[in-house]
Amino acid sequence: MKNECYDIHQTPVQMIMAVHLQEIRREGPAGISYADLEDYLADYLWKRRKPRTLNEAAGDILKVTSDDIVRFLARKAVTDGASGNLADFTDILGGTK
Repeated sequence: MKNECYDIHQTPVQMIMAVHLQEIRREGPAGISYADLEDYLADYLWKRRKPRTLNEAAGDILKVTSDDIVRFLARKAVTDGASGNLADFTDILGGTK
């Protein structure tokens, strides 16, 4: 058997993600998108260690809760905002463009 890692771009993983996302939306905020789940997996959960088997990938995905994604998005918003330029916020602050 070949040594491969499963990631978010493989069809079986995407199917599991889509089904679990429907469950997450039923139980939590409906505004969570597929891209949010994808970012959480790629940028947080699987950043250091990708699953080696489909079973591992499925287990990881099915353990994700809406709270996990919301916390990840909040942390990402803070870090993105901190690294941004003040000029990026002129529309919010009411400055000139």
